[in-house]
Amino acid sequence: MFLSLVILSTALMSSTSSSDSVHPDYNKTGNITASEFKAQLGLIAWLDDFDFDAKCTVDSYTLYYTARRKDPVMLNARGGTFKGMMNRVIKQAASGDQYTFTNVKVKCPGDVVGRPANSLYFKIR
Repeated sequence: MFLSLVILSTALMSSTSSSDSVHPDYNKTGNITASEFKAQLGLIAWLDDFDFDAKCTVDSYTLYYTARRKDPVMLNARGGTFKGMMNRVIKQAASGDQYTFTNVKVKCPGDVVGRPANSLYFKIR
């Protein structure tokens, strides 16, 4: 198995999506309405164009949240589900705010440590 050739993707997870049903282009990055963004439950990960169904999980990430006309706030999180302060920051999304998820690490079957995945950027409309 050549995991170094596999493209890892992350996306937002809404209450109506799961890692089984998410489309690779679903909320990957870009502009999003405040109501859509607030409905998200966390980040999910999957293996693009892989021959079998391997379940990957988000291990950790850093969020840079920049409210309109304010300084950025950095938050670190473990796991893919938005909890505590992370959830509060997501729920206060307003037009003009920016959210950048960086240093995303995911674990796939057989991984001992998290491996890097794509960053995500969202601007709230």
